[in-house]
Amino acid sequence: MKTSFNIVYSDKRKFAYFNIAKCGSTSINKLCSEVNIDAVVNPVRGRGVVRKWNHPGIPLEKVKDYFKFTIIRDPLSRLVSCYKNKVTDTNWLEMIFERTEGNFPLEELLNISFPDFVYWLQESEQNLKKDSHWIPYVNVIPTEIDFIARLENIEEDFKIIAEKIGISGHEFPRANKESYESPWQDYYTNELKEIVANLYSEDIELYEQGENYLERK
Repeated sequence: MKTSFNIVYSDKRKFAYFNIAKCGSTSINKLCSEVNIDAVVNPVRGRGVVRKWNHPGIPLEKVKDYFKFTIIRDPLSRLVSCYKNKVTDTNWLEMIFERTEGNFPLEELLNISFPDFVYWLQESEQNLKKDSHWIPYVNVIPTEIDFIARLENIEEDFKIIAEKIGISGHEFPRANKESYESPWQDYYTNELKEIVANLYSEDIELYEQGENYLERK
């Protein structure tokens, strides 16, 4: 299964940011436009499952000595953010089905509920990996990453990033401050939490200190 991805990089400041959708990527792009860091934003997209560096426009040899980082967030939170932004607000699913074959009736996409969205993801591995906004991290984070920041701790983690890329003193610009009344926890029943935890079990094991994950939610 393949997905598209992109990298933001700066030859001047020697960094490469591996862009993961719904994890602060818009904020990083905003930072690049507001601060003079001479970065190339959204270069030619790569395709593929990338547990190793795989980008046709930016070979690993080019950035092997660069500070390579990415940002992730709790999978439960990320999926709700994806649903609210890409399903409720923009009906991204319909656009996906215009370019790929799927097994969910198009006429039902406009009003799909969050539980039905989760059930649809559960139906097949193809659905889970159909789009970069909800694909598991294990399919898109290469092993060559030097630093993985967390959106939940981004103020502190961004200090490390800012120092490494030479912009100490700048704060993380939250470009998409979600203004929804309901927190992400309100979207879940215990059943839905278990389904999503199973779908993203490898991510949880690698990046969420997997033991007793659901008990902590």
